[in-house]
Amino acid sequence: MKYVYLHGFTSSPISQKAQFFIHKIQQFGFECIAPDLNSDNFKQLLLSEQLSRLEEHFLIDDEYILIGSSLGGLAALNLAEKFSNIKKVLLLAPAFNITNLWNQLVGEDNLHYWKANKYMEIPHHAYAKNMLLHYEFIEDLEHNVIDLKFSRQFPVKIFHGNNDETIPFIGSQDYLPLNLQAELTILNSDHSLIDDLDFIWGDSVNFLELC
Repeated sequence: MKYVYLHGFTSSPISQKAQFFIHKIQQFGFECIAPDLNSDNFKQLLLSEQLSRLEEHFLIDDEYILIGSSLGGLAALNLAEKFSNIKKVLLLAPAFNITNLWNQLVGEDNLHYWKANKYMEIPHHAYAKNMLLHYEFIEDLEHNVIDLKFSRQFPVKIFHGNNDETIPFIGSQDYLPLNLQAELTILNSDHSLIDDLDFIWGDSVNFLELC
């Protein structure tokens, strides 16, 4: 079994969450890779292009379990929809319904400004600075990324915080009828889930087939 961690929007492979799972999996003698989804040119970032780059990992016969955080969770399910050798997915506050949440995330006025001016500065948490991003990023999510229209039935384990003000947990609840093998645990936490990582790990070891 091989493991891949997909980080969230404006995060990175060296985030606290990514490193937590990488190190925990390594302790069991397995490798966990964490691709950088920020693109070489962040201002032209398109999730569909990043998914295309990731696909080469899954064209071989190895079996995979993916761990996806926030937008990385949505990416993980898009990949699993296409590749049957992705056997399971563990989701951490997955960014379901993201295309309908941008008004809430950036504000309606900012969204109109972004669309009219093509570029807008976005706070990039991993780089600790604001960075320009093209509005095509939003259009790409709307037209080229699957969101709550999944059909594959396979094991998916979801953790979501009931105090998540970035991506409400109702999106994770809406996913459950689409995949009868999915299970959801609601935690008393925010979008980061940082305070609950030890619990999440303990509850996921068997699911990840590490023991």
